[in-house]
Amino acid sequence: MAGASLVSSSSCSSNVSLIPTRPQVFLNFRGKELRKGFISFLVPALKDNNINVFIDDQEERGKYLTSLFDRIGESKIALVIFSEDYTESKWCLDELVQIKECMDQNKLRVIPIFYKLDPAVVKRLQGKFGDQFRDLEYRYKHKPERPQKWKEAVISVCQTFALFLPEHSDTSDKDFIMLIVKEVGKVLPEGGLSVSASQQSLTMSEAQNEEAVEIYRPNNMTENFQNRNQLPGLSYEFKFLVLGRPKGNTFMIGARGLSITWSEDSNYWTWLTLPNQNPFESVVEIAYLRKASWLDVEGKFDTRYLSPSTRYEVVFVVLLQYTKFKWKKPVKLKMVLPNSREQPQERRMSMACHITNQWIDILVGEFTTSVTNIGEISFAMYEHECQLWKSGLFVKGVTIRPKY
Repeated sequence: MAGASLVSSSSCSSNVSLIPTRPQVFLNFRGKELRKGFISFLVPALKDNNINVFIDDQEERGKYLTSLFDRIGESKIALVIFSEDYTESKWCLDELVQIKECMDQNKLRVIPIFYKLDPAVVKRLQGKFGDQFRDLEYRYKHKPERPQKWKEAVISVCQTFALFLPEHSDTSDKDFIMLIVKEVGKVLPEGGLSVSASQQSLTMSEAQNEEAVEIYRPNNMTENFQNRNQLPGLSYEFKFLVLGRPKGNTFMIGARGLSITWSEDSNYWTWLTLPNQNPFESVVEIAYLRKASWLDVEGKFDTRYLSPSTRYEVVFVVLLQYTKFKWKKPVKLKMVLPNSREQPQERRMSMACHITNQWIDILVGEFTTSVTNIGEISFAMYEHECQLWKSGLFVKGVTIRPKY
């Protein structure tokens, strides 16, 4: 949990001037053992990376709750650390309600951390975590609105992309803390760990074992690819990852490179940061559909980047979680080839049978590169039944890959 600023032994060093005076990270947690162990290492690790941390050292905090709410409102990030003892504390849950409100207003980025506790146990209020919650719920049965807000806050925060350390994981607390610090640094503008594509020059460097190539291209930039001077200058901004394969290159266009209707309105979509799955990737952002009745995700790509005379398939990479909003209508998928006299490829897919905790590929269409389809292809996933709400969809991007 959070409150007064924690001053470490290094606070008198020359590095202290690099730490902003405003709060940046608010820690929300419960448990003396957690405070003496995991938290005692996490806080110095954050501060060593010039990240300001606010943590409360008071056990009984009722009269301090208003000031703590102010700290939450001033912060840029809240780390909500769910552990088995979390629901012992009504103050933790009250903080969580305030965190949710700030998150809903797009004033705060929240990173849930499941510390040696299965996320499903938290979401479903199971085990000791759930039993303690129900004990508090019973104690406040004369004020049912307060436990209801607690429950809504737990469920809402769990919807955001989280970091998870299993109880019997081979990952050490130290390595897990380094991952947390890295993710926090990506979100904070002061961290300087991520640079937008529009600020970078075009680069194409072969990675170790020639497994991957990252390409950044800003708007209206003239291309300068080695041995590919004929490639066009693209009018849209995107980032994609090129993976070498025996039958041709595979291109991954991130969610930020797609056009997603209402994606910048936090009432409908939330942008989340994925831990890097590939050592050659930089920041991986995904789009999460919170609630909308209109789904429209589109993208474009020039076939001149593809290997010649190769059969390709275009797929959306998504993950769909269970929510109270049912996907009653199938999504529609459409692909239009350049300079083609063929009809657009169109198909439908039911999403209801793809609710899972795994990333899946949704096929849009297939084509073979040739001199007749040189140019820009377009692809889309949409569903415009305006009376039907949809939620729980994570969009990672679009993959264009050789078909085997």
